[in-house]
Amino acid sequence: MAYYWRLKDIPELRDLQSGDRAKWWREAVAQSRDSRAMVIRFLAFLCTAFAANMLAKELGGGNIWVHSACMAVAIGVVAWLIECMSDQPRARRWLQANLARQMAREQRLEAK
Repeated sequence: MAYYWRLKDIPELRDLQSGDRAKWWREAVAQSRDSRAMVIRFLAFLCTAFAANMLAKELGGGNIWVHSACMAVAIGVVAWLIECMSDQPRARRWLQANLARQMAREQRLEAK
């Protein structure tokens, strides 16, 4: 499974202008999400917050800086993993199935 760091590297978006890439990527991410994915995301962040809280208590007791650092790192890592394993592949599948059709529809509307 390939992970693309920049929108210009995603094969489905390579032929588009940079502004269009961002627009179509946002559309693909929004359209490819479903309620099941949102529940999984919520549970992952909830478990992460709990684990980071427990780790912070072990490492720094009541120190707010240790607690904040643990929470920030843990939530950042989980957000990136969700992006890699769920959001990007799902959005790419949406782009493969819908991009050409949506762009043709948009061009027809602009021509009118």
